Amino acid sequence: MQQQRRVVVSDNEASPDLALPPRSVGRNVAALMASQISTFFLAALVTAIQPRFLGPVGQGKLRVAISLTALVEMIAVFGTSTLLQVEVARRPTQAFSLSRHVMRVRVWGGLFASVSLAVFLWLAEYDRGTIVIVSLVAVATMISLGSSNYRAGLYGLREMGKSGAIDVITKLVVTAAAITVLLLGWRVLALALVTIAGAILTLVMSRHAFNRILSGAEEDSSLQGRSLLRAAVPYFLSDAALITYLQIDTVVMSLLVGQQEIGWYATADLLLGSLLFIPVVLTTALFPAIAELHQRDPSAAQDLLQRTFRSLMVVAVPIGVATILVSKPFIHTLYGARFDNAVPVLRLYGIVTILTFMTILLGRFCIATGRAKTWNAFMFCAIIATVPLDIVLVPWTSHRFHNGALGGVLSYIATEGFLLIAGTVCLARSLLTRTTALRTLRCAIGAGAMFAVGWPLRDRSFALPAIVSLATYGAVMIALKTFDPDEWGYIRSIADAPRRIFGARFRSERRR
Repeated sequence: MQQQRRVVVSDNEASPDLALPPRSVGRNVAALMASQISTFFLAALVTAIQPRFLGPVGQGKLRVAISLTALVEMIAVFGTSTLLQVEVARRPTQAFSLSRHVMRVRVWGGLFASVSLAVFLWLAEYDRGTIVIVSLVAVATMISLGSSNYRAGLYGLREMGKSGAIDVITKLVVTAAAITVLLLGWRVLALALVTIAGAILTLVMSRHAFNRILSGAEEDSSLQGRSLLRAAVPYFLSDAALITYLQIDTVVMSLLVGQQEIGWYATADLLLGSLLFIPVVLTTALFPAIAELHQRDPSAAQDLLQRTFRSLMVVAVPIGVATILVSKPFIHTLYGARFDNAVPVLRLYGIVTILTFMTILLGRFCIATGRAKTWNAFMFCAIIATVPLDIVLVPWTSHRFHNGALGGVLSYIATEGFLLIAGTVCLARSLLTRTTALRTLRCAIGAGAMFAVGWPLRDRSFALPAIVSLATYGAVMIALKTFDPDEWGYIRSIADAPRRIFGARFRSERRR
């Protein structure tokens, strides 16, 4: 029989009616990582085929809808997802009550955000097709306010496995449906309807899982109304900084250039999102370790940051340079000649990739070490700078190169560079060492060697320049004695993994 654990309320006795199955941190992390990896590959599958069927204009309309509704959701949620997760973890018996109070806040927030969106659509004078797509995706967003409420509760109850399973199932269904409608020749409208169906499925499954776990006693939460809003403000500011920073470029561009140019920008940005899987997974795994080390031994946390930063740089540079080298054959192979103008955009995104790898690490480090306010201040500075940069660069690149998407990426490079410099100088000065400088120099030499051998091959099949340039980079890194003993240990363990796995299976089969 499965062992049960009592839920203890902070100021009261344990509730005998509410017993939840134990969940270890290791199991939760493993479940979360497994679901992230699964959903990443499903999202990458859609990324690989969706632009080819929608074309630049359709891709642009969908991107505008996603960016606007992401801002709508941010306003409606008002930081309550993180608040709910934290409070439920502290007081599990208040989960039902708090989730109801949070839902009331979200309903009113959703109404306000929806009215604001309608006013913006009217003032922006988008075409009718874009308005319809935005409206449908907004409906899906309103539905997701309920499912994210229950999912935050599941996270607070340490039920990451159930939440991860819901993610995988819904993503699998939505991916299959999206591919089906694309193959049938339907376009953006059908994808928006699929998004609504996926939101409904997620809501039903999340609500069922949440209610099934909490079937016992209930305690009323004191967090409601104004007190709930006050408690959620810090989390809202963090969400607002990140989400606005990620989406503001698209919104500003949509007011300055046509949907086709936004489609080129969106396609390159989708591919960038696939590349960022590596630092996101790495920082997710390291986050608890950095937070724990910072409390116990701040110098050890700084040392972990230094080692991670140097190792991540070795990975980021070749990925960014390879993106520049293979952009043309890769875009042509996946999406065809209609996306020719996405090629220079993706090449610029190669630079963004290198910068963003490092800023993701710095951002997570700042949050883990209690300096989120300063990092958020830097993020808001970047947001403020983005608008005038876009207003200047997007029309200029549209007039000069007939590709306003280039202006959006140039703005992105400027703000990511600012975040990297400001974060390092003000929040992670331990990175300003001779060792880090030498590692940067070696990576720069390796990048130069990649360009020297890969650029002449840039018009060939994308596999050829990628393999040749990456092999060259690896040889240069080894020749310059870049890797320290710990890194060599990781490399050997990765290289040894297939032998250990298949060797163990072979020995097991022989014993049978």
